[in-house]
Amino acid sequence: MRGKESGGVKRPVTRVIPRTPFHLPDPSPWPFWAALSLEGVLLGMAKYFHGMDASVFFVSGVFLVYVVHMWFSDIIFESLFQGMHTWKVQRGLRHGFILFLVSEGFFFFSFFWGFFHGAMVPSESGGKRWPPIGIHTMNWAGIPLLNTVILVSSAFSVTWSHKALRKGKLGESSLALVITLAHGVVFLYFQYVEFSTSGFTIADGVYGSGFFMLVGLHGLHVVAGVIALFISLLRLVGMHFSTERHLGYRFSIWYWHFVDVIWVALFFLVYVWKS
Repeated sequence: MRGKESGGVKRPVTRVIPRTPFHLPDPSPWPFWAALSLEGVLLGMAKYFHGMDASVFFVSGVFLVYVVHMWFSDIIFESLFQGMHTWKVQRGLRHGFILFLVSEGFFFFSFFWGFFHGAMVPSESGGKRWPPIGIHTMNWAGIPLLNTVILVSSAFSVTWSHKALRKGKLGESSLALVITLAHGVVFLYFQYVEFSTSGFTIADGVYGSGFFMLVGLHGLHVVAGVIALFISLLRLVGMHFSTERHLGYRFSIWYWHFVDVIWVALFFLVYVWKS
């Protein structure tokens, strides 16, 4: 603040700081509580795997759901009602989400690597064969092929929903999104049927653990994708999105396409190859 003389009287001059296109979030307690609840989930899983009580897992899981709900509610409030997510902020969020998908890809790659190592260098306990002796693999032309058709079809319906939203056809977009959600739920149901009728378990050596870790981990990602798309449907019905500003829905679509790509790779490399 500087003084400016006018008629012998100093008048204060206020320097106005222009608004920038960037957003510095307010201090939030949710990252801390999310990390703490995740630690509880991992601790509860370790206790459950060793035959101990699983109450820590369930309590931490419920608390994690609450924390995620509150955290994302704050983000939606900043974007929808405060207008903090400018184009530059959205560009930064897009780059961050792309890096998240890349990290998820490497996460799956580590499990694929372990599965392929077991396939290329079979152990003596399995008769130096892959799949090991005594393991009856699932017929890839049955439920796995059906699930592939279902998940690939959902990629087309979610793209249809996105294009309809960009044209301002909210009813058509909502209908296509409901169809996508139905595909996801049916996929999870058939995945459950496949697991319950499997002739081997996760305890059956390297093949069993590698198979169920890959397929089960993908199934958890499908669950997360269904939840994200369902929340997007609620926001779409609640008129939170416009033809140009729907970043949350765009992220859900990207995540769903990522799940599709991982499943196609999993189908050919785990079910079909050396089946």
